[in-house]
Amino acid sequence: MVREVPRVRISSSKGLLCALGVLAIALPAGLAASDPPPALTFQTALGRTLQLYIEPVFINGASAVFLDHRTSNGLNILLASNAVDRSLYYSTDMARSWTNIPNTDRRQYRRGFVTEDGNLLLWDRQTYRMDLCDLQGNVLGTHTDAPLPWHGSWGIGQAGSTILYAEYADTPVQEVRVFRSEDGGKTWAVVFSQRGPASEKPQVRHFHTVQPDPFFPHHWYLSSGDHPSQSRVWLSKDDGKTWVEVTDRHSAGFRRHSLHRYTSIVFTKDFLYWATDDLVGVEQAQVVRAKRGEPLALEVVGAAGAQCMRNAIVTDFGLLLISEAKNAKTPGANIYLFTPPNSIQSVGSVPRVGSQDVRSPVTLSLSSKSSVGGEFFTWACPRVELARGTLLALWRLTALPQ
Repeated sequence: MVREVPRVRISSSKGLLCALGVLAIALPAGLAASDPPPALTFQTALGRTLQLYIEPVFINGASAVFLDHRTSNGLNILLASNAVDRSLYYSTDMARSWTNIPNTDRRQYRRGFVTEDGNLLLWDRQTYRMDLCDLQGNVLGTHTDAPLPWHGSWGIGQAGSTILYAEYADTPVQEVRVFRSEDGGKTWAVVFSQRGPASEKPQVRHFHTVQPDPFFPHHWYLSSGDHPSQSRVWLSKDDGKTWVEVTDRHSAGFRRHSLHRYTSIVFTKDFLYWATDDLVGVEQAQVVRAKRGEPLALEVVGAAGAQCMRNAIVTDFGLLLISEAKNAKTPGANIYLFTPPNSIQSVGSVPRVGSQDVRSPVTLSLSSKSSVGGEFFTWACPRVELARGTLLALWRLTALPQ
């Protein structure tokens, strides 16, 4: 059953936004791309003064492309590619230095995933295959039945030696599938599928996320989109082998099922949290809290702006929510800070480059899942003032001394 949660109303502090409500991160005229942009200073509901920096990241002076950032299992590995020649690099010191990964075939790897043992899963858009490689570029295995990638950073996950990824299609396909590996990505099998929009009786357009529940061993959650009837959630209790739908059918007051459309998810001991990749019929994205169960029990915490939300990054101060910029009614991508249980604060927005009609996915739902020392990374669309001249942005959220 969906119900509204009393909202803690937080007003933006003075000076946070310029006349258009724009975050002050655009590089001033004449400032070199390597120079840090101005910081945004704001105050939280708890009275903490925070500063947010967003900086472009380059690899040896060249434009970089974000692929993945593994910050769990004792690892801190940032994976990226050179935007010009597609050469691969990784960093273990938060992009301060880079090590080249041999890619002699110059394959166009458009998705990457760092496994828990420090290997790499790399999806090639030219050959529609996925390679398992080590950090020296040695191929350890190849998945040849991979015509589609996963969506964003929450479209693939790992628990132990088990890895799952869910197919994402931009164009109509007959079927979308969930693949499972029991050996760290060497071999794969289909464990779940739904009819796609090119079939006679479509069930979903594509999958958005598949993630393990860190508080319940062997439990995984899978989500899909995009239309309301296609926005659904499934649960596996056997490490992804079998699935049962847990969509909350009682979404009164919102467009049916749209509250289940999300591209990132955060787990706590008591709840699952996400921000909707949909304006749910009320022209506002919503922060949702879901109580585990069959079905889930959804609660709406409150609104998070008039853009669909894409990323939810765990920081020391709460979840930093980042939207796309496809709604021309707002000046750009929205940034919100959500502190459970019900504090939602508008931080600012990232302006578009060019006219108000410019549409941007902003991060493509690709980012770190959590910050390290206050820092995390995202993919960066050139159609917004996020990371001028590169497709990799460093975000730094720190507290000023009290």
